[in-house]
Amino acid sequence: SIRPWLYCIPLSIILIGTFNVSNYYLLRQKSFKNMSNAKMLQGISLSSLQVSFAFFKSLGLILGLVFGQIISSLFIFSKAKKYWNKIETPSIDRIKDNLKNYKVMPIYSAPGALADSLSQQSPVFFISHFFGELFTGLFGLTSRILRLPSSLISASVSQVVYKKIIDDMNEGKKDITKFVFKTFVLLQVIYLPFVLLIWFYGEDIFGLVFGTEWKESGSVAKIIIIAVSIQFSVSPLSSILGLKEVIKLGVIWQFTYLITITITLFYFSKFKLNIFLWAYVIHECILYLFYLVLILKGARKLEGITKKCVA
Repeated sequence: SIRPWLYCIPLSIILIGTFNVSNYYLLRQKSFKNMSNAKMLQGISLSSLQVSFAFFKSLGLILGLVFGQIISSLFIFSKAKKYWNKIETPSIDRIKDNLKNYKVMPIYSAPGALADSLSQQSPVFFISHFFGELFTGLFGLTSRILRLPSSLISASVSQVVYKKIIDDMNEGKKDITKFVFKTFVLLQVIYLPFVLLIWFYGEDIFGLVFGTEWKESGSVAKIIIIAVSIQFSVSPLSSILGLKEVIKLGVIWQFTYLITITITLFYFSKFKLNIFLWAYVIHECILYLFYLVLILKGARKLEGITKKCVA
């Protein structure tokens, strides 16, 4: 029944590429306002459209994703287009030098991105296969609602963190690790009120907003909000591991995550949904704390490179 929707995959890939290229070009131009607006629009459109298409059940997630990508990609492309007059035509020698200097990026980032994409879809796959379409829609709606605040903030923070690290390295500053850890703590503090709100009043909020039939989503939200919290605090910092000097650390985590999430969800799929969700949450907390350790390790390595450059 999902076969006709597979034709959306090429379109989705093109839209993702358009958004990412435009986003990084805006970062180069230090157009943080347009970047933030694009990220906010992306988060709002994806979440709101998927909730609006909830009556299509699991297919509503696909519809919301595609239409949300179209809206956000067109917006950010229109903003990046204004800076095209600043683009210089690179020489052949410069292109060759960049290919040589950054050849490690596609070698590691491509398989890492594939592993990341597979792992991000694994919870929906296992829930759909073992618990049915109803719980798939329930999990999808709940996840989108809980991630709405984080999607408005964390993606923008990620780009700012990335730019800050690059500037600090170029200026010879040596407090990268301290900055990363302080940002993690700050993000935890920002998200804490939302965690407490969902933990104590999740069922009432979902029942009031979406109707009594969606009250069960509040019970699911009380569990997975813990995982969303740690993801919200760590994910924006992971942009550090996109630098070529430390990209291997990011790929190590991506494949570790893919293997462990697959094993965890497969093993606990034989249990009730409540136990399955708690296993998922515990896995997320452990793996994202491990992610934080790798990010801090990468930050220290970058500090070492900066010290050598300054010396």
